[in-house]
Amino acid sequence: MNLNLPGTDLSHASRGAEVYTVFEHGEIQIAPDRIFRGDKLVLDPAVQKAGYLAISLDGGRLKLRATSWVGFIPLNEHVAIQVRPRVPISIMHELLSHVAPGKQRTIRLGYYGYGQGELRPSNLTDLLAGRLIHLSKLIRLNGLDFDFRPETSTGVTLVGTPLPIQTRLQQLITHNPTVAVSRAWKRTVDTPANRVVLATLSHLYLAYRRLGRAKGAPAMCSALADAKTIFSRVHINDRRLKEVALTPMGQKCARRPEYAEASALAIAIFSGVGIDPTERGELRLNPVVINLEDAFECFLRSRLTELLAAYDLGVFDGNINDEEGHQRRLYRHPKLREARNIEVKPDVVITHDKKTIAVMDVKYRPYGGKVPDRSDVEQVVTYAGVYGARHAIIAVPQRPQGKPSVIAIGKVGKVNVSVLAIDLNTTDLTGELGRATEQLMDRVAPHLRTGR
Repeated sequence: MNLNLPGTDLSHASRGAEVYTVFEHGEIQIAPDRIFRGDKLVLDPAVQKAGYLAISLDGGRLKLRATSWVGFIPLNEHVAIQVRPRVPISIMHELLSHVAPGKQRTIRLGYYGYGQGELRPSNLTDLLAGRLIHLSKLIRLNGLDFDFRPETSTGVTLVGTPLPIQTRLQQLITHNPTVAVSRAWKRTVDTPANRVVLATLSHLYLAYRRLGRAKGAPAMCSALADAKTIFSRVHINDRRLKEVALTPMGQKCARRPEYAEASALAIAIFSGVGIDPTERGELRLNPVVINLEDAFECFLRSRLTELLAAYDLGVFDGNINDEEGHQRRLYRHPKLREARNIEVKPDVVITHDKKTIAVMDVKYRPYGGKVPDRSDVEQVVTYAGVYGARHAIIAVPQRPQGKPSVIAIGKVGKVNVSVLAIDLNTTDLTGELGRATEQLMDRVAPHLRTGR
């Protein structure tokens, strides 16, 4: 396998790079000589600076722990890490759809090439392709999108509405008094929505086919070819796949979840998050890392804004200081100059009648249902003290089995500390958020009534 890292001192990429796969927040151990040269740590500068992985030495073994960053992370010419999300790919797209342009930290680090016949690791592209195949089957099950178009026919039998002028002209041309021209509305599945899906499937099929017999490629090619047959009555230009795939589907299809998600997948694949086939027959995967903590935070704030509006509650972003934000200073009357501009930045601020009733900090990490880390509690309680809120909430992307969505922890002074646990592995995310909102309101409602 060939690993190229532009912009680093690793100008001569070597063959045989090792690819380790790990789930987010998981740990792996590798031999230190893979990223050490003598006593010097040899890492891509972008990776080392950003802190995508936590690195430590344990008994002579190098231990790497993944964080909330997911994607393909090349460390150097010897080692690359594929961090896979724990949440379903459909939920990932739901999270990312709530991130405003420019807010999501997505960093391209170079590219990773797969030569023909070489071992290919499971990557985000495989997940995207597999999900699109599944959506294609759902589309076939629920019926392909269709439209009606006028079609003119000529013959001795009328089909639809007769066209007298065209009929007379045709009779004069053919010298046949029995011929007739008519027009009828015909049902067709050759619609923009179906062309989007077929163009994306075709792009993936061509990309995987260029891999030849590399591990996993033939099976994926076969599955993609089968999915393409679902759209056999749809016509596209194979030389304009990207243009076709990024065409808007229309409002009718946007209401069908399988088509809406397929459109999101097309954007992800053609925007460089996925793959790019090269002329040399290689599959190039742009190493893109996505911070799911950012995505989960934006998703949760966006959905709470919608759901809590029904209770006359406002939801703001404490990270920013503008009309959409609710940022404040840590010290009310600072005595030192250095203390004047220290800000507190809760991820979510919930208000009622311009009074803050709750602050929330989002932590994208596994949660087992116990007391959160002391540092997390101290942080969110400090936020509550600055804002004068009675509720300090820590939001996590995992709800332990049998536990409610809102888990009360206790009180620190007058501040009620609780955990908002959202199960991102559910098949009913809308229902999960609805129940969480109801339980959240049960928690804060007494203080709305008393005003304290």
